Formats: sequence, C-alpha cells, structure tokens
Amino acid sequence: MTRVMLLIDADNVSADVIEQAVQRTMDEYGAIHVRRAYCNAEMAVNRQALFKRLSVRPMVNLSAGKNSTDIALSVDAIDLAIAERPDVVVLVSSDSDFAPLVIRLREKGCRVCGIGQQGKTGEETVGIYDSFIDLAHHGAAPAARTVPAKKTAAKKAAAKTAPAKKAPAKKAAAKTAKKTAAKKVAQARQGAGPPTFVPQHALPAGRAYEAHVFETGTVPTRDNLHDFFNGLVWRAFPRAKRRLNELQATEIERAGVGATRGPLRDALTLFDENGALLEAPPELWRALAARDWPALFVARRGLWAQARLRVFGHALLEKLVSPRKAATAHVLLTEGIDGLDDEALARRLDPAWLATKPFVPLPVLGVPGWWAGNEAPDFYADAQVFRPARSAAESPAAGPG
Repeated sequence: MTRVMLLIDADNVSADVIEQAVQRTMDEYGAIHVRRAYCNAEMAVNRQALFKRLSVRPMVNLSAGKNSTDIALSVDAIDLAIAERPDVVVLVSSDSDFAPLVIRLREKGCRVCGIGQQGKTGEETVGIYDSFIDLAHHGAAPAARTVPAKKTAAKKAAAKTAPAKKAPAKKAAAKTAKKTAAKKVAQARQGAGPPTFVPQHALPAGRAYEAHVFETGTVPTRDNLHDFFNGLVWRAFPRAKRRLNELQATEIERAGVGATRGPLRDALTLFDENGALLEAPPELWRALAARDWPALFVARRGLWAQARLRVFGHALLEKLVSPRKAATAHVLLTEGIDGLDDEALARRLDPAWLATKPFVPLPVLGVPGWWAGNEAPDFYADAQVFRPARSAAESPAAGPG
C-alpha cells in the first residue's frame, strides 16, 4: 500500500478546497496515513467542525510572525518524512514559498504532489511539484454531515448484547507484557548481522518506523536510492546501525512521537542521515573544529594523505550521486578506533554524549581528491559553503570516556 501524507496550509486555502483536497487524495490513493492542517488559532476554532469531520489533525500556530505557519508546516514535514517514511506527500497550498521544501522531500525519496486554490496559484508554484491540481473555491464550506439523534431498536439491542470491554488494568498489563516480549526479541537480535529488508507496505499505518525496525528486526524499504544507500550502510555497519535504532526506539517508547524529536533523537537522525567518520592527524582535526578552512584544505593539504573520511549517512550518499558544492557531512571524530570497526563505533554511541550533538560540519567536496574543482584555492572562498564558526560553543564535545 502507498503511504500518503496530506499537509494542509489552512491559512492559505478555503474550507471547501480543503474538503475537496481530502476527497481527491482519498480517490487517488485509497487511504491517507497522516492528515494535518496548519493554521492560526482563530482559523482552528472557525474550522474545528470541518477538521473533525475530515479526521484532519489541526496544528495550531500561536506565533504571529510572517510566514510562521509555513515554517511550522515545513519543519513538521521533514520530521514526518523521516519518522513516517511516506511514498507520497500532498501539500495543499497555493503558496510558492514551499519550493525548497518540495525539493528536500523529493531528495528524501518522496513523490510530492500539490493541490491549490484556483485563482491564487501562480505558474511558478505549479512547476515545482511532480503533479499539481487547482481546485475551484465554491464560495462556502459544505454543510456538516448530520448524525441521527436516536439509535434504531436493532442498534440498541446489539449494543446491549455486545461483550464488555476489558478492564483498564487488564488492558494495561497485556500491553506491558506485549512490549516486554517485543523488547526481549529485539535485544536478542542486537548482536546479529544485517537485518531483513522487507517492502515498505510491511510497515503498519501509524507505526513509527524506528520502533517497528527495533521490534521486528526488519527494515521496510522503498524502491529508491535513499533506501538503497540505507541498506548498504546497514550491511557495512550493522552493529552501529542497530545501536542508533535501539536508542531511537527507546526514546520513542519513553516520550512518544511528537511534533519535535528532542535533542537525542535529533542527533541520532542527523548522524544516521548525514554522518561521517574522520580519522585524521590532530592538526587537521583542530583546523576542522575551528572551521579554519584555509588551514584545513590549503596550508595543511598534504596531511590529508594520512586521513580517512568515511561517509555513514545514507542521505548524504544519495546527495553525492548528483554532487553539489554545499553537500555537508556531520563528522564524528573516530579518535582511537578504526573507522571501519563497526563494533567499536557502536560502543562509542553513548546517548548522553550524542545529545550534545558532537559533530562538526564538513563540506565534503572540499576534501582533497573528492572534487577536481577544489585544486584551486579560491574554491574555498565561498562563505555560503565554507562558513566560519560563530562561537567556541560550536566546537564538538570530546567523546565519552
């Protein structure tokens, strides 16, 4: 089954366009796994009946800043793309400001479709999507569906004979026992090699991807480059990947899947998607930590012959298929361990340390030998890519002792 995520800029389109968009998406895909509408508080109150009827979750934005609702939708979209792994993302908006989001979601392996309101959508908006539909605004929101006040006699009789629900205590105990059993099975798999890769539809609707991988030992996989590279990293670093997955699943069990992931899950996702491992002489590491690009890549260029940079993040590997100068790794120092030692890397992944985000950004096309253009010293003069450190606080924390 195709996993579909519907995100609505409810400040931008009318109520009847929202209803048409939900129906069109249902007609096209048969099911919508995530339905969210982003709007200000007044709009949420005015449309609460509509959202309830369409099973759309309102995401209320209390900030009054310009484009604040668009920013909230965009941040949430990236989080959801990582957590829910949709095949298709449908954005309901006529706003052209979502172009960068559309491009990023496509890089994540999603097909991105747009639905807008007729008369509000510019040509530049239509062109950024894989497909786009303009819906006409009919002037008023459709009337809410009415529900009969009384049950029929047959329904009453059925209600009386229905089996009693389990007591809350029994349900809680059963749920805890199920979780404990699943955790034991998952822990037994931690020392094994690469997991089993299964089709994406094996991931149940509404189930967090990381929790599913941890409990079943299987990795739902889409037919795209993003997941292909994820599989390769699983095969190269099975213990480290299992450790990252274990920490993600533990955090999900503790705090659930919310609008934000928190510092630990943020760091885990950052390394999993864009991480790299660097073994280098101390002079190179000091220059990298200080963002001293001329020293790192020009003055001490010869020292790179003694260094090894291993890309760990599967999203970064995907970006390097079509390299751009801005492609950036988040480097974790592998001091004291072989960069290919999977077991040593897994031991190093301490949650308290990772929550401090002990990474340093490294534009990988600047590494000698990785890109022909960096032979010229002025390659590193691009301050939009090779940015200076803003403060000493940006230096990475030392590894766990």
